[in-house]
Parts: sequence; C-alpha cells; structure tokens
Amino acid sequence: MIALTQHVAIRNARHGIRANVILPGLMNTPMAIENRVGRDGKTRDDLIAERDAKVPLGQKMGTAWDVAEATLLLCSDEARFITGAAPASRRWPELGNRVLTIRDLQAREVGT
Repeated sequence: MIALTQHVAIRNARHGIRANVILPGLMNTPMAIENRVGRDGKTRDDLIAERDAKVPLGQKMGTAWDVAEATLLLCSDEARFITGAAPASRRWPELGNRVLTIRDLQAREVGT
C-alpha cells in the first residue's frame, strides 16, 4: 500500500492531486474484540491486554476516532503540503521518514 500510494503521489503531484494512505494497525472495535472473546479461554480484558501489548511504543490499540482524526488532518488545508504519507493514525511520528512533501516529489521528477 505504501509503494502504491507513493507511486500515485509522484505521478499526480504536478496536477495538484495528493495521495495518502492510513495504516491503523490493531484496532479496538467490537468485531476485533467481541468475536474473539472465549476463544482459547481468554476473557475480554485478557484479549484487550494481549492486543494492547502488541502495539508499538506500548500504547493502546487504535480506535475509529484515531483513524477519523488522521483522515481529517490529511483532507484539511493543514496537510496541503503532504502527499505519499502512510500515517499509522496516532502513531504517525514513527513513520515520519515515509512522508513525502511536494518538494520531495519535484526533486524526484527533476532527477528522472
């Protein structure tokens, strides 16, 4: 998804079209949790704790609000200079080296 997003971003930047993808990782949703409760004798709290422990930096699983906030940011004028990004919602800083700016894209096109 990241490579596709960056390809689309590079090809369409000259037309003012931005392309980004959101990679939310483990999510705390009813489908993700409730459907698994009882499997292997795990309680809801055990399952949540197990999944939370797998999240980088020891944070909790993401929520729909985390994805919505990342989406709103990328659709806003505040992100008008961001394209080719692959934020993991609230864990975006750990992916900072994957974010391309319009200047990056222009430099790539000049070099090709």
